[in-house]
Amino acid sequence: MDLERNVEHLLVDLWGAEGEGRTVPESKRTPREPALLAEMVTRGLLSSARAPLQLTEHGTLCAREVVRRHRLAERLLADVLDVRGSLITESACQFEHILHQGLDDRICTILGHPKSCPHGYAIPPGECCARAEATGVRVVSSLADLPPGTPGTIAYLHAAESDRLKKLMAMGCLPGQKVRVIRNFPSYVFQMGFSQFAVDRDIANEIFVRISRS
Repeated sequence: MDLERNVEHLLVDLWGAEGEGRTVPESKRTPREPALLAEMVTRGLLSSARAPLQLTEHGTLCAREVVRRHRLAERLLADVLDVRGSLITESACQFEHILHQGLDDRICTILGHPKSCPHGYAIPPGECCARAEATGVRVVSSLADLPPGTPGTIAYLHAAESDRLKKLMAMGCLPGQKVRVIRNFPSYVFQMGFSQFAVDRDIANEIFVRISRS
């Protein structure tokens, strides 16, 4: 693996430990490659090469961008290319390197500014996400935010609990399914095929729909 790839992988591991409070194996937080650590200190990514490794402010910003590109790549592979299982992570590691600054915002916009990767981790928002919030123009929205009569296609599910995800899947709520919002009070009712389903707001917030403009 080349030096640049190792730099990015360590940035991701340190971001997980510092930015998200996730448990990262000590072996990943304290690598023994002097050349790698020296390069990262020279670039201003690490405060020093001594353990425990700490990202600088610049390193934190760079790590955030690497994480954003990787998780957007995973979302693209899962939602658009229908990649599944361990291939998502493996392919995303290769794919993220072509999502240069600017292109990642375009991918994010096409995907509707997703909030999480297929593994449930948050995708750090970009400038495109802020613009979408300000203008109110969305390609993808949670079912809970759509007015009655809105047609669309399920883009992805973001269930906070595995039981709710299983419930959605048992209902047939899967990416690619066409839906139409029937009403949003007192419960959220939507149609898929010839069937109608009623869910509460928490569940409606976990179904993300690509809005049909026609």
